[in-house]
Amino acid sequence: GGNVYTTQLFSSLLELPATIGAAYLADALGRRSSLAILFGVGALTFLFLGALPFTDRLPESLGWLPMAALLTGRASASAATTLKYVLISESYPTVARSSGIAFLSIFGQLGGWLAPQAFGVVSNPLLVFAALLALVPCVLYSCVPETRGKTLV
Repeated sequence: GGNVYTTQLFSSLLELPATIGAAYLADALGRRSSLAILFGVGALTFLFLGALPFTDRLPESLGWLPMAALLTGRASASAATTLKYVLISESYPTVARSSGIAFLSIFGQLGGWLAPQAFGVVSNPLLVFAALLALVPCVLYSCVPETRGKTLV
C-alpha cells in the first residue's frame, strides 16, 4: 500500500525504458527468445503477487517488494506487447500485413474483455493469469518463425 497516483506515475514512466530495452533485447537475442523472457518475467511477478495474500505479512524491511514486482511485471508486459507487434508484423507479407495484424488484434481485444470476467469466477485470478501468461505465449510464439536478420517480403 502506497499512494495509488504515485504507483501509476512510476508504472507509466517505466514503460518507455522498458520498450527501448525490448528493442535492444530483440536485436541481441532475437524476437522469439526476447518474448519468451519477457513473458516469463511477467508470469513470475504475477505469480509472486498472486501468492502474497496466502503468505504471512511481509516484514517492514521488505515492504517495497510487492511494488517492485508490480513495476517489473508491468514493464515486462509493456515491452512484450510492443515486441509481439514487431514479430507479427515482420511475419506477414506486405500485402497481408495490416489484415493479419487486425485479425490478431481482435483476439487480443477479446482476451482484454474476458480477463475481468475471471474475477467473478476464479478465486485467485492472478495465479491463473500468471500460469496462462507463462504457458500460452511461449507455446504460440514458438510456432512463429524468427525474423531477426531476415529481409521483409
